[in-house]
Amino acid sequence: MHARLALLSRIAEWLLRLCAVALLVATVAGAFAVYMTATGQNLGLLRRAAALIGTLAAGQHTERMELDVRVVPGAGTLSGTAGLAVRVREDGRRRFYFLLNEGLGIESVTASGLPPGARIAAYRLWLITVVDVGVPLPRDTLVDFRLTYAGRPASALEFGGSSAPIGAAGVLLDPGAFWYPADLQGFFVADTTVTVPATFTVVHNGAEVAAHRRGHERVVRWTLPRPVAGLALVAGRYTVSGEEGADFGLRVALEEGIDLDPARIRGLMRSAHGVLTERFGPSGFGTATLFVSRDLRRGFNDGSGVMGLAMRYFRAGDYGFAVIAHELAHNWWGSTVAERWLVPGTGGEWIVEGFAGLGSLVAAEAVYGPEALARRLSGEFFDPERQGVLSEMSVIDNVVDEARSRDTIYRKGAYVAMMLRTILGDEAYFGGLRTFLDQYRYRQVSDRDLQQTLETASGQSLDSYFAQWVRSPALADLALDGTTVREATVQNVGAAALPGPFALWRLPAAGPPERLTAGLGDTVPLAPGDTLILDPLLTWADMWRENNRYPRRDAPVFVAAADGARAVTRGERFPWARGSVERVVAGGANVTWNFDRGFAQEPMWMPDGSTVLVSASEAPHALPAVVLLADKDTRTRLGFALTPAPAPDGTIYAASGSRLIQARHGRWSTALDEPGWTLSSPRPAPDGRTVAYTAARGNTVELRLFAPSGPGSRALLTADRDRVLYRWAPDSTRLYVVIGGSWDWHLLDVPANGGPARVLVHGAAAIDTLAVSPNGGRVAFSAAPALDYPTNRRQLFVLDVEGRRAHNIELPGRDAGDLTWTDDDTLLVVVTPSGADAPWHLPATRSVVRVTVSTGAVADTVASK
Repeated sequence: MHARLALLSRIAEWLLRLCAVALLVATVAGAFAVYMTATGQNLGLLRRAAALIGTLAAGQHTERMELDVRVVPGAGTLSGTAGLAVRVREDGRRRFYFLLNEGLGIESVTASGLPPGARIAAYRLWLITVVDVGVPLPRDTLVDFRLTYAGRPASALEFGGSSAPIGAAGVLLDPGAFWYPADLQGFFVADTTVTVPATFTVVHNGAEVAAHRRGHERVVRWTLPRPVAGLALVAGRYTVSGEEGADFGLRVALEEGIDLDPARIRGLMRSAHGVLTERFGPSGFGTATLFVSRDLRRGFNDGSGVMGLAMRYFRAGDYGFAVIAHELAHNWWGSTVAERWLVPGTGGEWIVEGFAGLGSLVAAEAVYGPEALARRLSGEFFDPERQGVLSEMSVIDNVVDEARSRDTIYRKGAYVAMMLRTILGDEAYFGGLRTFLDQYRYRQVSDRDLQQTLETASGQSLDSYFAQWVRSPALADLALDGTTVREATVQNVGAAALPGPFALWRLPAAGPPERLTAGLGDTVPLAPGDTLILDPLLTWADMWRENNRYPRRDAPVFVAAADGARAVTRGERFPWARGSVERVVAGGANVTWNFDRGFAQEPMWMPDGSTVLVSASEAPHALPAVVLLADKDTRTRLGFALTPAPAPDGTIYAASGSRLIQARHGRWSTALDEPGWTLSSPRPAPDGRTVAYTAARGNTVELRLFAPSGPGSRALLTADRDRVLYRWAPDSTRLYVVIGGSWDWHLLDVPANGGPARVLVHGAAAIDTLAVSPNGGRVAFSAAPALDYPTNRRQLFVLDVEGRRAHNIELPGRDAGDLTWTDDDTLLVVVTPSGADAPWHLPATRSVVRVTVSTGAVADTVASK
C-alpha cells in the first residue's frame, strides 16, 4: 500500500512538474507567436519571454554539433540529423531546450551518456523543442543527443528577402532561421555536411573535408578551425573566387547575374581585415567568405565568418567598403565574444553591433583618411528622441524594432564606442579591447565585463561614462553662445558629460580654416566676417549641430520653384533638427514658417501657386505630418502620411503602409490598397490620369502606375530594394527614373505605356537629385560621375532630351545638391563649398546659386542666413 502510494505520489509529482514546464514553455511560446504575428507592439513582453527561455536553457550548453542535412529545392524541404554534445551546467538537470524552425518537425530523439533508468521523451511547442531524459543529471555531465528532423523551413526572422528560404534558385537560411537545433548558450565546434543539387555551390567558411558528386546531388562536408557562434546554410548558383594568403584567405561568392568585381571586393576585404587585426588582434579564423545575393535585405555575419551582403550596399559610393568592414569586424564582435542572446538588458548587443561599427569606422579612417571618418560619422547620427538605452537593447530589438534599433544599437552604439577611443587614447583603448577579446574568447559577455577590462587597462574610472552613455538615454549638446558677434563661449547644454578638449575651427571669409582647440567655458574671439564651428569633424555624439556654429546661420537644404516664386527649406537634413520654410515671391513679401523639427522631403507647390506642401517630421515615432502653408498665419495639418505629392486638380496623394491615400477638401480616403506590399512616393502625372508609386516587399521594389479612375495597377520596373527617384515628363508620356545598377546608378527613360526603358546615364557613383524643365526638353541632375571616395563630389549635369546627351556645367569649388527649374533655361541649385580651402565639416555652409544653362553662367542668389 505504501509502495503504491509512493508510486502514485511520484507519478503525480512528475505530472505536476511536466504541467508546470509545459505551461511555462507554452506561455513563452505563446508570447513569441502572438508578438511575431502582431504589428510590433509590446516589445517588453517579448523581452520577458526571451528571458524565460533563457532561464530554462541556462543550465545547458551545446559544445559540439555534427550536422548532416539534405535540401530538396523543388519541394522546398530540408531534412537533417543533428548530433549535439550538450554539457550540463547545474545539478539535477533533466530537461533540455532547443530552438528549431517552426516549419521543421522532430522525427526522433536518442541520447547516450545517460545513467540507467533514463527514458527519452520529446515534445514541441512552437519554436521550442523540449527533451526530457527522465532522470536528474549531475553537473558537468556530457550528453550526446541525436535529433532527426524534417520539413519546410519558414523564412528567417531577420535577413530573408521576398523569396522562400529554399527555392529553385538556391538556399538562404541564416542562424536566426534556426535550421538546426540551437540552445543559444554559447559557442560550439561544428562539423557540417550538406547535400544539395549538383548545380548548386555551397558557400561556407571552413576547410572542406569532402566534396563529391552523387548522381544529381552534391555533398559537401566542412569543419571550422575554432568554436563558432552560429552557422548559415547558403547554396545556389554562385561563382566563387578566392585567394589564399600565408596568414589569411579571402573568398567571394557572387550570385549568378551579379556584375561586381570580385578582385576589387577581395582587395577591400584585405584592407579592412589588416586594420581590424592590428586593432583587435587575431580572430582565430583562417579565412573570410563573403557572398552577394539579391535575396538579402540586410547584411549579416553568421558567426562562422560567412558574410552575406545585399546588392544595394555596393551602391553607397565606396564599393561596399563600410559594410564589408562592419561584417568583417563581427569576426571579433559576435563571433569571438557574443552577447547573452536570451538575457536581455546586459549590454551585449551594443558590444556586438556597436563595436562592429567602431571597427568599420576605424578601418575607413586608416584606409581613406580623417575626412572619410568624419563623413562616416555623419552617417551614424541618430534621432535623439527615438534612441534608447544601449544596455537595454538586445538581439530581439534588432529583429523586430528596426527603426529604433538602427538609431540606438548601430548608430549610437558605434558613436559611444568611438568616443571611448578619444577619452582613453589609442594605446590604452585598443590594448584594452585586445585584452577583453582574449580574456572572454568564445564566451558571452556584458557591458560590465567590458567596463571592468577597460578600466584595468587604462587606469581610469569609467563609471560616469557608462552610467550616462551606456545605461541611460542622456545625451550631450555642445553649443557656441555669446552676447556679441565678436566672441562666443563653449558650452555643453546637454545632460551627458563630455570631457573635451574640443576641436574648434575659425572660418575666415576666404581661405582655409584656422584649427584651434577649446574647453568648456572658454571664450573665443572672432573678427567680423568670421565663423566658428565647434567639433567640426564630429568627434563627439552631439546630435544638435545648428548651435555648434556662431554666428548662427540657417543654411538652405531644399529648393522648389513655381511661377516666379520659390520655397526654400532651411536647417539640416536630419529630421530632428529645427527647420524653417521660406516662401519668396518676386515683388512680394517673403514669408517664413518655423518648425521644431525638420522635413522628410523637399517642399512642393500646390497647383494654385500660392500654397506650399511640406512633409514635417513632427514626432520621432510617427509618420510625418502633411502640412499646407498658405500665409504667415495659416498652417493646416491634413494628417500623417509619407511622401505627399499634389495632383493637378489639388488632390494630395500620400502613402501609409500598404495603402496610397488621397486627400480632397481636407478629407482622406484610400485610393489603392495592396496588402503585403509597402507603398511609397506617389507622383501624379501632369495630366492627372495616372499616379506613379513604388511598391516594396522583402528585397524587391517595383515602380508601378495606377489610374485613379481605372482598375488595379501595373508594374513598369522591378529591381532589388533601394532608393528609386523619378519625375514625370510634362506631357505625361514617360518618366525619368534614377535606379541602382550593380555598384553604380542609372538614369532611365521609361515610357508610361510599358515600352522598353532606355538607359540615358550609367556608371555614376551617385545621382542625388532630378528635375525636368517645364517644356520637357532638358533633365537636370546632380551626380558624382565616378567613384572618388570619400569625396565623391557631386557635379551639375543637364541632359538634352532630344539629343540624349548630358553635359556638365562647372560649379568651381562647389558640391551640387538639391535643384529646381525656374524656367526652361534657369536652375536654382543648393551648393556646398568643396576643395582644399573648404574641407568638409558639419554644420556645412550652403547657399543657393542661379545657373543659366545656355551660357553656363553661375550667380549667387540666396546666401546662407
